[in-house]
Amino acid sequence: MKNIAEGFPSLGGLRGLSPYYSGSFFGFVYSSVSMDMIFAVSAMLCPTFIEFEDHVFIIDEAFHFGCAEDVVLSTKYGSDRKTIERYANIICLSEFPNLIGYEAQVDDDFSPDLGKVLEHFWSRRLKEVFPCREFIFEIEKDMFDEDGWCLTFSQK
Repeated sequence: MKNIAEGFPSLGGLRGLSPYYSGSFFGFVYSSVSMDMIFAVSAMLCPTFIEFEDHVFIIDEAFHFGCAEDVVLSTKYGSDRKTIERYANIICLSEFPNLIGYEAQVDDDFSPDLGKVLEHFWSRRLKEVFPCREFIFEIEKDMFDEDGWCLTFSQK
C-alpha cells in the first residue's frame, strides 16, 4: 500500500505550533478552525487560475498585476512570458504566519514546507485547468522584490 503522506511535512509539527493539537488531526480541526478558515484554506489550496494573452496567473495576482485589454504585460525584470508569470504569481511564504495573525514564533524552515504543500495542490489544479501545459515551480529565498521564502510558478 502506498503512503499518500510521503513527501509532506509531518503533522507532528503541529504539537509545537498549537496548544489544541493532541495527536488527532481532525480533533485539532474541529476544536480550533472556523468554517471561514476552512473555506479560506480550500481557496488557497485550489485557487482559480486564468489565462491572459497566453500567460497563466493566479486570479488574485492577475488582478493585482492589472490584466485588462489595454495592459502591456511587462515587469522591471523583463517582459518575456516566464519572467512575467514568475513575477505576477509570486507569494511570500515567510510572511504567511504574520498575514493570518498567527502570533506564535514560527521557524523559517516552516516556509519551504508550506511551499511544497502549495506546489502539490496547485500543480494538480493547473494540470486540471490546463492539461496540455507544463509548469515549473520554484521555492527560493529573496525572489524579485520579496524578502524571505517565496513560491512562484511559470509555464515550461
